Amino acid sequence: MGMIVLIFAFTMLLFFPLLGGYVAYKKNNSQTLVIKQDRSKNPRYFADAFIKLFEEKWINYDGSGKLKFSHEESIIEADKTALYKSKCDSVVYAEKIDFNPEPTGIQFYKEIYVKKNAYLRGVIQLRAIACLSNVLIGENTEIIRWADAQNELIVLDNCDLGISTTSGNELIIGINCLFRRLYAPVIYIGQKPEQKWSAYNTIDKKILYLVPKTETKRNLKYIDKFLINESGIAEFSVVSKRNVTVVENIIVQGSIRSHKGIRICDGVIVCGNLFAEGNIVLGKNVCVLGSIFTQGDIIVESRVMIGQKNKIVSIVARGRIEFSENSVVYGNVSCEGGGKISKWLE
Repeated sequence: MGMIVLIFAFTMLLFFPLLGGYVAYKKNNSQTLVIKQDRSKNPRYFADAFIKLFEEKWINYDGSGKLKFSHEESIIEADKTALYKSKCDSVVYAEKIDFNPEPTGIQFYKEIYVKKNAYLRGVIQLRAIACLSNVLIGENTEIIRWADAQNELIVLDNCDLGISTTSGNELIIGINCLFRRLYAPVIYIGQKPEQKWSAYNTIDKKILYLVPKTETKRNLKYIDKFLINESGIAEFSVVSKRNVTVVENIIVQGSIRSHKGIRICDGVIVCGNLFAEGNIVLGKNVCVLGSIFTQGDIIVESRVMIGQKNKIVSIVARGRIEFSENSVVYGNVSCEGGGKISKWLE
């Protein structure tokens, strides 16, 4: 009898933690992921830190052409010259005039700090640039570390944007560009400055005021016309162990969380967030008003809007992110596997 009691007690001790975990899982598994965006790192940290350090050191500059940072660096005052060696290994500072270096084909191996505008059409490589106004980066430019502009930062086609490219106002990036991290209140992706496209020109503004629903449906595979109301709206969020597909031209008034992948078909609007363990694919003319996180890849087709004006969201992929032309993002873009902007092929 004593042996039976011991075996029973051992069995209970073995399975009781599993029972508690199962109860917690059943209780919380249907809840959508809550993404807190009130605390975030400064996405423009590189430029802000460099500007602060430079200004502190510049106060004591004696005109010697040398400035001590972590170690002594050569300084070129761009206000006094427009001509540079093809391989420039000095820190460059432009204070009172626009920075427009000549000739073409220059490589800048040190940081550049510009207080007015910077025009880098002929630069083929630069380490980093911080600008208090506007920056234009020409075609076929390679950025080794980072670029930042307080106002507008324009990147033309075929550029490698290094570790981080950011703007305090507006970022415009052309076709066939590589990136790791991007940030601006608005990012025009795969576009030209003279032909900027935004879904705000076509989207029904009432959509922007729909509050995401917290009522949750579990383990759906498809969100289709059988799950929407007379206004074409699916009034719920989704948590699923399956791959989730939202069929064309549906409004999802909630978030979608999948333990596998998510496919958002053409013309869909999602009012909440997307979270997946697998890949996330956004079709043409899709609008996602919340943030997007995945352990896999994110593929974005043409004319997609992510986020909305005056609301910063995040797009984060453990894998890669590939954008097509004519998309808009409001906020942060980050990918460990590298990102690319490609021309859309029908």
